[in-house]
Amino acid sequence: MRPGNAARPHGKQPTVSPSRLLATWPAAPGARAGDDEVNRGYAYGPFPIPRGEEVVVPFTVRLPWATPFTEVAGRALGVVLELRTRVDDSTLRPGSDEDLLHVSPLPLHEAVLDAFAGHGYTCEAGRLVEEWIPDVDQAFDFYQLLELRDRTTDGIGTDLELVLLTNAVGCEILLRRSGHGIQSWDEKPPAARFVAAHHDLDRSDWNRLVGDWLRRVGAV
Repeated sequence: MRPGNAARPHGKQPTVSPSRLLATWPAAPGARAGDDEVNRGYAYGPFPIPRGEEVVVPFTVRLPWATPFTEVAGRALGVVLELRTRVDDSTLRPGSDEDLLHVSPLPLHEAVLDAFAGHGYTCEAGRLVEEWIPDVDQAFDFYQLLELRDRTTDGIGTDLELVLLTNAVGCEILLRRSGHGIQSWDEKPPAARFVAAHHDLDRSDWNRLVGDWLRRVGAV
């Protein structure tokens, strides 16, 4: 599934209320565990359900452009997205259901990450950080941080942190040296800022661009 597409789960419950798409994160040192709503959908009713029968109720939840992705090249990043569907009925006890979603990167994300891999920097993991980055267009109360491992040396390299803030036009890209063990954005090494547009996907030399970005942060 990609952002911009629709998730179309089907419930087998009597009456379906809002279905919420949530991004969740575990507790980190000095920070609590939490979740944030990415979007929600509704199944309009009410729906009469004969006793002893099952009824499938379709509904749609659209993924915003800024939805974090959960895997790269089929490898899980450790980011958790779940769809929580609540069931309400005046004659029954309310219930709910939770389903995990697998979201793949957009083509623009893949082009950027492939170019980093071509320069020896592979995306090893990702996590959600509950924090506002100063002076950027951030859609949610969190951002997705991607960890790029330097594979150009024998373990003595410059690991990087990459943030892709995505909207309908493209990405605002923030790249910095890794702030190992540092949680706050302002306390980490300075981040360089770049932009990339979806419509430039097939006409940009991503290998050259990413090489320039790496030089800007002193990683080559």
